[in-house]
Amino acid sequence: DPRGRPELHLTIRGPLAQGHLISDNRQSIAGRDGSFDFIGRRLSESSITVSTLPIANEEVTEWLAPSLFVQSDHPRLVEAAKKIVGDETGAFQASSKLSHWVYENVIGTFSARLTNSLEVLDHMEGDCTEHSMLFIGLPRAAGLPAREAAGLIYVDDPQPGFYFHQWASVWVGQWIDVDPTFDQPIADATHIKLAEGDLFKQVQLLPIIGQLNVSVAK
Repeated sequence: DPRGRPELHLTIRGPLAQGHLISDNRQSIAGRDGSFDFIGRRLSESSITVSTLPIANEEVTEWLAPSLFVQSDHPRLVEAAKKIVGDETGAFQASSKLSHWVYENVIGTFSARLTNSLEVLDHMEGDCTEHSMLFIGLPRAAGLPAREAAGLIYVDDPQPGFYFHQWASVWVGQWIDVDPTFDQPIADATHIKLAEGDLFKQVQLLPIIGQLNVSVAK
């Protein structure tokens, strides 16, 4: 039950560098010499520290600012975010509304483009990159800090295994991982986060794509 299990222990073998070893309230990665222990958890909604909109925490407000790929100050993104969120003031509830809206409205299809939030809003189709880029733009436009996350996730198709994937982290009172591609307001335990920040940060994943072996330890 990869989507529902509360915790997952894995062994990862391959050329992970120090920058890939991200540990937070949802996951931990530790090891050396090509062998690493991963523990992933699915946070429960009741365990999340929640806040209200708009977020004014100075430690995370940099992730509200528009960027080259996330045009969160564009009137069309702002309008879309306001329409989706409505009168909701709970940060987690607003994030969940936006994530579900992206899941329901973006048509899933393969894409090899380097995309941005506004372009996805115009075309409303793409793969995990497009889902995450549009989603990140909408929370920022609504006053929720958000940033890109990338790594591996377990899927059953085309054959069972861990595949490269992109999703998002959102500040709702604390950082939580959100996956709009799979309609997960709280990302499941199979998400192995190896990069976080903006699209430029994800360049560090290129040398290790296809070079990792992942096995279930527990």
